[in-house]
Amino acid sequence: MIKAKASLSVKLALILQIIWYFMFFTNFIGVMGSRSSLLQNIIWLGIPLVGIITSLIYLLKFSFTRVALTTLTLSLPICLLWILISGISKM
Repeated sequence: MIKAKASLSVKLALILQIIWYFMFFTNFIGVMGSRSSLLQNIIWLGIPLVGIITSLIYLLKFSFTRVALTTLTLSLPICLLWILISGISKM
């Protein structure tokens, strides 16, 4: 039962990653940033951090599954991209 709930949370985190990439490539995140920079930062960092935390917990407690590894693989580049973009904007 616990593993099924954990598996569901990893799948939801993966869906959030896919939604994030869709919003990024359609410039929806930029439109949100013009309305509220706080909301933009929550989307930029919230979704990948949820994905990283969820997939790491699943990988450490249960087993290495393709869904958890995919979620982790999609989350890490988002964080690195945020670090790169925020570093460039501070120059």
